[in-house]
Amino acid sequence: MILGIFGLRPCRRAGLFMGQVLLLLSLLAVGRAAHAHAALVAAAPADGIVLAAMPPQAVLTFDEPVSPLVFRLVLPNGTSQVLGHVRAVDNKLRIDLPMQRQTGTYALSWRVISADGHPVGGAVVFSLGVAGAAPAIEPGSTLIVRQSAIWLARLALYIGLFFGVGAALFRACSPLGANSPVCCARMAIGLGLIAIPVSLALQGLDALNASWSALAGAQVWLTALGTTYSITLALALLALLAAWDALLTSASPGRIRLGAITAVVLLGAAFAASGHASVAPPQWLARPAVWLHVVAVTAWLGALIPLLGLVRNNGVQLLPALTRFSYHIRWVVAVLLASGLLLAVLQLDHVTALWRTAYGQILLCKLALVAALFLLAAWNRYRLTAAVLEGKEAARRALGRIITAEIVLALCVLGVVALWRFTPPARVMSAGAPVVVSAHLHGASAMVQAVYAQAAGSGQAGTLQLTLTDAQSAPLLPIAVDVSFLNASSGMEPLLRRATQVGPGHWEVRSLRLPKLQHWTLRLDIFISDFDRIQLEGQLALP
Repeated sequence: MILGIFGLRPCRRAGLFMGQVLLLLSLLAVGRAAHAHAALVAAAPADGIVLAAMPPQAVLTFDEPVSPLVFRLVLPNGTSQVLGHVRAVDNKLRIDLPMQRQTGTYALSWRVISADGHPVGGAVVFSLGVAGAAPAIEPGSTLIVRQSAIWLARLALYIGLFFGVGAALFRACSPLGANSPVCCARMAIGLGLIAIPVSLALQGLDALNASWSALAGAQVWLTALGTTYSITLALALLALLAAWDALLTSASPGRIRLGAITAVVLLGAAFAASGHASVAPPQWLARPAVWLHVVAVTAWLGALIPLLGLVRNNGVQLLPALTRFSYHIRWVVAVLLASGLLLAVLQLDHVTALWRTAYGQILLCKLALVAALFLLAAWNRYRLTAAVLEGKEAARRALGRIITAEIVLALCVLGVVALWRFTPPARVMSAGAPVVVSAHLHGASAMVQAVYAQAAGSGQAGTLQLTLTDAQSAPLLPIAVDVSFLNASSGMEPLLRRATQVGPGHWEVRSLRLPKLQHWTLRLDIFISDFDRIQLEGQLALP
């Protein structure tokens, strides 16, 4: 395994291997099914719809279970009301709406936390009576400034984790590790320690879409602690502290190795605990792949700063350290490439997603930088290392310059990787657009707004959402509703389903699978009582 490649004895390698296996099993045990970066697939009321009356509740359907954060109803006059009664049922959120009679256009602003720990937000616009201009949704903190701060905090955290923890691993595995140069590595760890509380604050701020002044309150911090990203930050904090101890201590080599190994194991677990890649299906494969990828990156990048210090000092440690690193780095690169390829396959549904999605474009940029990094590393490994080992001074100076260039390229790679925080995975974007169609059925004594929604992707079940009102636009309260789907041209018999009441005047037919026919006649039998029935018909056109 990676933790034993820099010179640990066989018995210690076996112990480390068992520890890594136990960690991976624990990650699998706590993993849950998720698809990363939740997407809204249906809304009732549907976006852009014109209603006769305000429905008693709104229903938002996502492609995975989400945790509700902040919901506001923006009125036509620009004022807003916070909606506090929200219920999560499977992958649906049911939001109670206040009674409003003011005609015009409303906006339902929503914000949730997806399974990968990232906040997702949006708005559904609908109108009562007559459509008007969409009300302005008042922003929280300036988006560009907030996202820039999140990016900088992530980059600082990555620098501390990969360079700091990696340097501790290098020191632990070096025969003369106690005297390895570690000043810059300690500075990197200090930067990472500062970035952790900053990242936590920005996570809460972004989750609530709150203004900067909200940082003084407890809600931002409590919200951040309730996300899976807080687990990542907690493990990262422990990893940095363990690495700091391994770099600072002058105790026995055993303690140095224990601290470094603990730091590396915790670092891999931190990245496997949250994020796009860690929750990609199947998680039993994705989480270990993330762990291996992160550990391989740490073993490579973390060795650069200590190696640069040794090259510049040209002490007795240089030759044995360079020999050991040059021999073992090939196994690190092999694990890095294998795990990276696996993660790319899990995240990309098709090769065209590389240039058609923002996620894929960032990946291409990262791959270009990594390719340049590989070229420099190969030049060092196959052209300069042997010359340095022979004592050639010019080769030693050239090696120092190229290692410096490698560090700069590595920083660029980490900066590009931090951009993934703002993009959904390509597999989510390439799944296709959800199907959302509506029909308005009306009679002398009742009106129904029907919305059929089907999640993106072939073979998905759909949901029919019905909003029933009487002639005075008040919620209609029947005792039962039967729904029939008819397609006379196909010669098939009607498909009959019994709707389920989910609120006053609001009914649903769930897990609905319709044959691939475009035109349907929708018939509703609304039973007001055992002796009173209203029948309405309308057309439903599927894409």
